[in-house]
Amino acid sequence: MKSSLHQLIIVAFGILLTQCACQNYNLDNVDVQDDDVRQRRQLQTLPGLETSFVGEDRMDGNMFDVIALGNHIFILSMQIHVDVNADANLEVDIYTRKGSHDNRERRPKAWTQIANSVAINGAGYGAKTNVPIGSFAPIALFAGDRRAFFVTLNVKKGMYCTNAANDNANIVMFDVAARNDVLQILVGAGMRYGFANTYDGYVWNGSLIYTATDAVDGASTQLVEEALEIYNKNNDQQDHAEMMGVSSSSSSSNNGNFATRPLLLLLRGR
Repeated sequence: MKSSLHQLIIVAFGILLTQCACQNYNLDNVDVQDDDVRQRRQLQTLPGLETSFVGEDRMDGNMFDVIALGNHIFILSMQIHVDVNADANLEVDIYTRKGSHDNRERRPKAWTQIANSVAINGAGYGAKTNVPIGSFAPIALFAGDRRAFFVTLNVKKGMYCTNAANDNANIVMFDVAARNDVLQILVGAGMRYGFANTYDGYVWNGSLIYTATDAVDGASTQLVEEALEIYNKNNDQQDHAEMMGVSSSSSSSNNGNFATRPLLLLLRGR
């Protein structure tokens, strides 16, 4: 009898632990508006490719190219380097385009805006300021893909970057600024707000937050699904889907096949 009772207690305890683990991993029970929760998760569970957080040059924003070395990479968020603290009502805009920013620096129509006036808590010089997960829909990259980003603030000269020539006279535009096994970030350009003046040869200070999966429908893509869920809760999914020319009903499929999830892959072709 004692043995049976002991086994029953062990089974019950195991079920309790499993339920707790599922609750910690799943964001269904978390208020997606809680920036602190999203930022902690972003830092603790996801890898990132970092350039630097010690640059001393200041711009309104930066453009830079990213090249995918591995397959099934999903960029979920980023961390940036700002010169202002949390009291500054800081907002960030993020644009992207398929291919390079070369000769597209002053052509707004060549870009797709993916984050519009997202409120962030500035951490100041030398620290990582988080752009919360869910600020933009996950961006898919496959081996060989090249994608440009333009990250800009609502504060003049509020973003730090690094003049590549000051660090190494042999480093020029589109050289590799940072890399790992799955991604490269290239030397880009410093920018003034609104696609204005361009200053070549500046390294964006920041970190791209991503997840890489072995297969498009692999188990680790749950992170991507959760990031998309947060995005959809914070935005009008139907309007976004119609803007990009896809069906909002097809984007809400729950069968685990990313081929039927246009919102996950829509930016790969833009």
